[in-house]
This record gives sequence, C-alpha cells and structure tokens, in this order.
Amino acid sequence: MSGPDEQDIIQWQDALRWLERAMDDLRAVRVLLRDGITMQAAFHLQQAIEKSLKALLVVARQDVRKTHDLNTLADLARRHWPALVASPFALSYVSRWYIISRYPGDDDIGPTAAEVQAALPEVEALFSTVIDQAPAAVAPEAESIRQGGR
Repeated sequence: MSGPDEQDIIQWQDALRWLERAMDDLRAVRVLLRDGITMQAAFHLQQAIEKSLKALLVVARQDVRKTHDLNTLADLARRHWPALVASPFALSYVSRWYIISRYPGDDDIGPTAAEVQAALPEVEALFSTVIDQAPAAVAPEAESIRQGGR
C-alpha cells in the first residue's frame, strides 16, 4: 500500500490550519473556564468541534460549508470518516452554544461551567483523534499544533 499522494499532503496542510485554530479554541476554553467566563468558554468549545470537523472535510476534499451546525458537519464528515465521528456527546446540545454564548439575554439557558468542563475532555479527544490521522509527511507540523506551538 502506498502512502499519501501530493494532493493528500496539500489537503492535510490545509486541514492543519483548521486544527491549529481548533487548538487555539481549546486553549481559550481552559483560560476562560479558569477565569469564570463560562459563556465565552462554551463558544470556543463549540468552535473547537466545528473546526476539527471541518478539518476532516478538507482532507476528504469536501466543501467546508459556512455552517456552525455540528450535526450537519458531523453527518458530512461521517461519509468519509465513519469511525472518527461517532460522537459520544450530544452535538445538537453543544451546537446551541454557538448562538446562546454570543449574545446577551440567554444566560439562564446557557451551559454551566460544569457542563463546559465536562464536555472539554471529549472535545479534546475528538481533536486528538482527527490530528492523529495526519500522515508522516506532515507529522512534525501536526505534533507542533497538538503541543500548542506554531
């Protein structure tokens, strides 16, 4: 079996840009939770999932749709990565956090710090699972992103 072709490498390089942003979102979640800024932490958690799923779509050479709906993105990604996108947590619930966390007035229906904290390990696991798929040709860059570097 041969390794990835040149176009696969290019796709992965593009996907790593999405994953770099997803890692930034995960780092922001940790800081925001530590500082008690729950709604923004929820927003960045949703964004980390969204960008991880969009990275899979880039690798699969699919359009990266301008949607924030995690269920839609997961359904598209499952066509190419069925084992990777089997979600252990409720995407529709976290998907709501995108809107709820951005504007005032919905604080009473937004997630609690405990809910965001509880979802964080699962989102980190999704991110790790996605970045673990990177081929050897981009492994050093993938590892740098995983470690939070540039």
